[in-house]
Amino acid sequence: MIKIEAVSVEFYIKAQVLRALKEVSLHVPQGSVFGLVGESGSGKTTLLRTMMGLQATTSGRVRIGGDVVPQNPPLSFRRRVQMVMQDCYASLNPVHTVDQIIGEPLAIHRFDDPEKRILQALKDVGLGPEHRFRFPHQLSGGQRQRVAIARCLAIEPQVMLLDEPTSALDVSIQAEIVNLVMRLQREKGLTLFIISHDLPLVAHMCDRLAIMHKGTIREVITSQDLIERNVVDDYTKELLSASL
Repeated sequence: MIKIEAVSVEFYIKAQVLRALKEVSLHVPQGSVFGLVGESGSGKTTLLRTMMGLQATTSGRVRIGGDVVPQNPPLSFRRRVQMVMQDCYASLNPVHTVDQIIGEPLAIHRFDDPEKRILQALKDVGLGPEHRFRFPHQLSGGQRQRVAIARCLAIEPQVMLLDEPTSALDVSIQAEIVNLVMRLQREKGLTLFIISHDLPLVAHMCDRLAIMHKGTIREVITSQDLIERNVVDDYTKELLSASL
């Protein structure tokens, strides 16, 4: 479903070149859950933005569903691929109600029966109809993250990209969101690409994961490899030791 082929991204800052991604290659089968782990500044979010067509590549390309992702992709791509941002509060329009937040992509993609779809999206993420006309500031952090997920699910995507989906939440709420995401992935057959710095979280959620450091992929392993500490790369060993 996702194929990243030797992707490099460079930024030019005061006549200097910053290589944010260096020939990154990955593949994610349809219906699987893939994790990307690395410390802050390793290039994880830049790769996610590249996969969404929000950041141009310097070289290489990204294919999703067999199609090359262009910069500023068409609506047909946006419908198939959705992203849940790291800061769920900042990603929700503060002057829109939950009804408007979920209804906006339905209007953009011209879905029929938006009211039914809004109620179903709320039900899918464990929110009742009483939340429909609340504003983001009237919701808890966990509820806002659920709304962000519902907004993505409403247009029935095939792929969901999640940027640190639990980083701003309390531990108890993190578990609820993780269980919610895993249930939805199974029920809807979604392909998930999750980035995080939390190794135990990724080991629990993902089939396979890649370790990223300074814009390069150091190692690709299974979650079982991570649990059993069956890793080869020195940086992966350091990251695992720090996590433990």
